[in-house]
Amino acid sequence: MKTRLVFKVNIARKLVRMGYRIVDLKPAKTKDGKTDFNKSIYVFADENNISEEIEKLTNK
Repeated sequence: MKTRLVFKVNIARKLVRMGYRIVDLKPAKTKDGKTDFNKSIYVFADENNISEEIEKLTNK
């Protein structure tokens, strides 16, 4: 399955409200490779032109 990663919670929240589905959540990593449990990476299914919506939301 193709996926798209979203690093910002406000973008992820807007995508969920638009009907896109999250298929996984992952903890972020720090620059030295350690897991940072204070931040999350949202993994969305790559469907229904999600790339275009992410582009629109990040360019506002």
